Amino acid sequence: MIKKNEKHPLNLFYMSPNNVMVKDLKEVIDKGGKLVQVWEELRVLQIELPNGNTVDFESMKPEFKDPSDGAFIKNRNINSLYAVTVEEEDFNEVKSSLYKIIEELGGFFCTDSDDFKPIYQMEDLNS
Repeated sequence: MIKKNEKHPLNLFYMSPNNVMVKDLKEVIDKGGKLVQVWEELRVLQIELPNGNTVDFESMKPEFKDPSDGAFIKNRNINSLYAVTVEEEDFNEVKSSLYKIIEELGGFFCTDSDDFKPIYQMEDLNS
């Protein structure tokens, strides 16, 4: 039985060949009128949603232990990497913000899975 208030986080990565700082993410997301908090020294950004949930972006080094993951990063010339956590129930609501990030800062979002799939590019988030 599923409890009504049970959370189901969706773990994503935001990857970009560009050098994207948290302040850059904030500038893009602020245009959408969302409540955004930034901790630059920690390289963390948090979007507060109307339902009280949050979307968290945490900067990471684009390095993975698994050689195939490293090849994925290298082949796409990834310079910026963020771990992104969003509740599954909120994904459709935040798609427009993710779209704007890709549109203005480049890159893509992908799932924290063995093969990084599904990969979300602009056309996948424009609905």
